[in-house]
Amino acid sequence: MPTATPFTALGRGNGFPFCLNKLDVSGYDLHTAWDLQTASNIYWNLNGIIGFFNFRSVESPSVDIPISNVRFGDQIEYDQDSGSEVSDTSDYSTVTPLQRVCTDRRDGQKNTGGNGFNDFQISCSLQAQAIFKYYDGNTEDESNFVGYGLNVNNPSIPLGFAYGFAVDAFVKFKHTFITTAYKSADYPPYSPSGSIVTIDNVDFVKVTIGTGAGSDITGLDFYTYS
Repeated sequence: MPTATPFTALGRGNGFPFCLNKLDVSGYDLHTAWDLQTASNIYWNLNGIIGFFNFRSVESPSVDIPISNVRFGDQIEYDQDSGSEVSDTSDYSTVTPLQRVCTDRRDGQKNTGGNGFNDFQISCSLQAQAIFKYYDGNTEDESNFVGYGLNVNNPSIPLGFAYGFAVDAFVKFKHTFITTAYKSADYPPYSPSGSIVTIDNVDFVKVTIGTGAGSDITGLDFYTYS
């Protein structure tokens, strides 16, 4: 738990420094939502995630190499054979709570390089305009409002806070799940599954491909203030 310096921001009068987009979640197979206090705490004060992924070394005999925990600003690469650190270009100067008054995307990752299923990693991401308002039906009818959740409008970006590729599995943490978003041609021969989980009193939708043994989140790390 790092310590941040207190500050005051005018924001948009809604708890965030941006206007909130709306999303109808009635068509999703599964969804969950936060209250305003939780959503605001995630946006302003989340420092990183406590979790792990296990990747299998490329060379034979293959061994499982564990990597754990990631915070915003991490940019660390590991060797695919030994698991030893290859490079560290981490920069934490632009990811503090104060910096989030401006809505640029915040990322952190630890990986072994490569692409697709050759890329083993754990990551966290807060996009610009990361929080949406969720509705169970027409988004113009405020009686349908159910809470706040993560931006799900860009499926090319790992949604939520962590994902890890293994030879046979990966896990994503997000707020919605729809089976048709995971085409079998993209992830043969596995079928996706979704479930609602609670991590440090915060609800997420956990999406698992394959066994899901390759990665998981076990906790959240937040800034405290001096």
